[in-house]
Amino acid sequence: MKTPTHEKKSVQQIDCNKLFEEIRGFKPNKHVPHKEFYAQLSQYQNPHTLFISYSDSRVIPNLLTPFRANCLLYVTLAILCPFMIGGSDTFVTTSAVIEYAVKQLQVTNIVVCGHSNCGDGYVALYSSEKDMKHLPHTKKCLELAAPVKKIVEEKIAKKKISIKERSA
Repeated sequence: MKTPTHEKKSVQQIDCNKLFEEIRGFKPNKHVPHKEFYAQLSQYQNPHTLFISYSDSRVIPNLLTPFRANCLLYVTLAILCPFMIGGSDTFVTTSAVIEYAVKQLQVTNIVVCGHSNCGDGYVALYSSEKDMKHLPHTKKCLELAAPVKKIVEEKIAKKKISIKERSA
């Protein structure tokens, strides 16, 4: 199985010491200069917008918006936004976040942001059972896209063009 993100895959080495140094540097470099602001944040949160991002590591929601902490409640979903199946406790995480944001935090806006060339969308459309054998949780999540995939395949079949040809 090839996905767009794997076509030009390069091994990226991460200097964990640098990563931890940046994390430790938050307090002296960002917290201390804005001590009053962070003191207020410790008391409550009051975001005006729930920002749901369907993205992978290539999209960082914080860079897309001009807001500082306490304005947006960010939720990043890498594959799909699972819905609550009537009366069941299946896929409740996303529903719980939306419920909490609207009812408890009383956000006044919900923004849903996606991106093009989504690797997960590619996997959902083109993966076989064999491809997904080593990704059982991903496979389960992508089952939610099956009805949409079927509709797309039916529409493409009427035009006698394969999905792969359409995406090229």
